[in-house]
Amino acid sequence: MRSDTEDNKKQQAGRILVIDDDEMTQKNLRRILEKLGHQVSTYGNPLRALQRLEETPYDVIISDFRMPYLDGLELLNRAKRLSPGVEVILITGYASL
Repeated sequence: MRSDTEDNKKQQAGRILVIDDDEMTQKNLRRILEKLGHQVSTYGNPLRALQRLEETPYDVIISDFRMPYLDGLELLNRAKRLSPGVEVILITGYASL
């Protein structure tokens, strides 16, 4: 028998796109989010991640702020143009921006 909590997790699960050039961060976020029931895709290259966003809808993007090729703010702007309803969370390992 399923608990109400398990049913709520399935109903609230979403598709999440994680973009970070640090592989350990990708791995940790994937592990945590999948454990919560979410479908997670990870990318180290923000340009490739945007290509994926053109093909696949996501509910949330979690992205590093400082990355090669494209910074987090530009990624946010492009992602919102491709998918206006997507929520974007920017993270950073740096103490200051």
